[in-house]
Order: sequence, then C-alpha cells, then structure tokens
Amino acid sequence: MNVNAAIETDPREATRRTPDSSTAKTEAAVQRLRQRLGGGIGSGGRFEHRDLFIQAGKGAHVTDLDGNSYIDYMLAFGPLILGHAPDSLMRAINSSLATGTMFGAACEAELLLSEEVVSVLPCAERVRFTNSGSEAVHAAIRLARAATGRTKVLKFEGHFHGWLDNIYLSVKPLGPQGLSNAPWTARMAAGQPASVVEDVVVATWNDPKGFTDLMSSYGHDIACIILEPYPTNNGCMEAAAGFLELTRQLATQNGSILIFDEVVSGFRLALGGAQQVYGVIPDLCVFGKAFAGGLPIAGFAGNLDLMRLLDGNQVTHLGTYNSNALCAAGALAILRELKEGNGMVLDRIRDLGL
Repeated sequence: MNVNAAIETDPREATRRTPDSSTAKTEAAVQRLRQRLGGGIGSGGRFEHRDLFIQAGKGAHVTDLDGNSYIDYMLAFGPLILGHAPDSLMRAINSSLATGTMFGAACEAELLLSEEVVSVLPCAERVRFTNSGSEAVHAAIRLARAATGRTKVLKFEGHFHGWLDNIYLSVKPLGPQGLSNAPWTARMAAGQPASVVEDVVVATWNDPKGFTDLMSSYGHDIACIILEPYPTNNGCMEAAAGFLELTRQLATQNGSILIFDEVVSGFRLALGGAQQVYGVIPDLCVFGKAFAGGLPIAGFAGNLDLMRLLDGNQVTHLGTYNSNALCAAGALAILRELKEGNGMVLDRIRDLGL
C-alpha cells in the first residue's frame, strides 16, 4: 500500500484487511460525536478523516478506541515534528502543571521562549505570541497596515494563511477564477462578506512579470505582501530562482511590508525556517505548528521598528490565553530539543526526505 492509500484508509477498511481487528467502539463513538459536535468533526480540515477516533498516540503511531494501531503519516497536520508525546514535551507539561496553567501576567517560560525564538529567526528582533497561526497572520497584517497607513494586501493564489474572513481567499478556488496570470480574488467559504475582496490583490506564484505588473499598478496602496516562502498548500511548488528575492525587492521599493507565513516551514526546513534556507529576510514572519509540538501556541516576529508599534497598545493585539505558562513551557521544550546538536533532528528529517 502506498503512502496516499495508507492515509486515506479508514477503520472499516482496516477491519477488512485485518479480519482479527474490530472497529465497533470507534464507529459507535464517531456516531455519538456526530450527534453533538458541529459538522461531526472539530475542524473543517479534518473532514476526510472523520471516521477516525483516536485514544492515544506515541511516536509515529496512534491507537483507536478498539486498540487498533496505525502509522500516523499526518502527525496532526504538521505540529508533531517530534512525534506523539515526546518525552521532553511531556516532562515540560507535567512540570508546568504543578505550578499552574496561566497567570494573566508574564512568566519565566514566556521570557525564555521569547529569547529562544529571537535567537533563531533571522528577521526577529522581537516576538509576540498567539494561540494559532490564523491569529498570528491577522495580527501581522494589522501591524503592517498600521505601519504603512495603507489597507491593501497582496497574496498569492494557492497560498493558505488561515481561515479568517480577510485572508481566506483564493486558496483553492472552485472553477476558473480569472486568467492564469491575473487571478480574481475569490472567497472560499459561505458567510464571507463580499467586501473582503476589495482589500486583497491576488498574484500568480512564480510569475515575475505578473507580480511586477501588479505592484506597478497597486504598489502605492499595498500595505503588505504575504506569502508562504515554501508553499505547502499548492503542491509544495517551490519558489523559482530569484522569485523570493523579487518579492523582497519590490516590497522595499514600494514601502510595503514583506510577511513570510512560516506556520508550516518555520522550525522545520531549518531552525530559522525558510528565511534561513533561502537567505531572503522578511520584515515580519508568522510561525506555529512544529514550533510547539501540538500545543495551541503560535506567534509573529519582526524587526524593531515594526514590533515597537505594539508598545503602549498603539497597535492592539489581545488574547486571554496568549503565551500562557503551560503552552510556553511546552514550546520551549520542543524548541530546545530542535536546537540540540545544532539542529541535528532537522538534519535527520531532511536526510530521510520528509
């Protein structure tokens, strides 16, 4: 069975292939969940795996309610870079639980985590933590708009930057959406107001002429250019030679803020993310997933001039759970393990071609 087939195999198929296994408890639990949980699943991104009901995970394996074990190729859609329940993370969580989960004030884990992040991300002079990548993107765009006094955002078709109304656009549009070199701005979900398309310009990835033309037309209105420097949501279509450099050049020429969405690539391609690998430094970056090993914490970071706008709430960024002690302690443990041996874990992942 190839990897794709293995990922798509649901418990009932596993039962057919291994007659001595059972999925009765799993199927019953899934049916109960569908009666009470909206959509029958906790996130729209998990819809294809709605027949799975996992009881435990360790390393590369998960176990369902019936005791069936599966190799987990998804690893929770990216956060579990060290696998399920790595010892370092579990120790950090248990230690933090002994003193409390959150305090509504600064704590040591938040301080140490801030220092670690700034030490490894090339663009980072200061950092701010959020609860998800979507929140981090939202905050970074607000910061860029405040810094420039502009409202328009330029994104690339096929790049995903979270599910919030103002940026969940032209990710995987259904049907034709304009010319290949001049895509329309397309809403992706029912309930998104028509007005959200007015402030977002969509460019074609790896089309230097099309991108240059758009910046010639809209550059004076563009607050920020946001992109996945290593796009994982459009088939991992790597930037063509010189294209990231072009985004940096035109952002600078037009006074626009360049934002790298490193929620997937950050702390994965390298400790310093794609910006370290490609040597192109954004003004701001957002990160999450691998950064925290499955805990709900993400963040955005950037140069001092931009991040100073957060001083005194000039630019408001709020969140009751932001950088809470429990999540900060867990993320700190993950980041420190990734840093061991000058990033030998990430070297091993690259050697395996993962």
